[in-house]
Amino acid sequence: MMHKVVFHVDEMDKWQHTLGNIRNLLTFGDQVGETYKIVVLVNGDAILGYLVGSLQDSIAQLTAKSVEFHACQNAMNSHTIKKISCQQGFK
Repeated sequence: MMHKVVFHVDEMDKWQHTLGNIRNLLTFGDQVGETYKIVVLVNGDAILGYLVGSLQDSIAQLTAKSVEFHACQNAMNSHTIKKISCQQGFK
């Protein structure tokens, strides 16, 4: 059975905690033979995390494990971030 999980990040200082929770969930799933469809919704000031190099590396690693990252269009607009500024693979 595939479990569906949504993580929500709306503050910059919550990124590392959220990414750690996702890694822990994936590790747990591997240990017990469970699979997860994980989606991360990013809005508010956290949208700036897509532009931070160290976070981009972590996001890319998790994207390679089928974790989806979604950016709120309103947050992108309010922080003048263009879709092309976000790393490929983000939605």
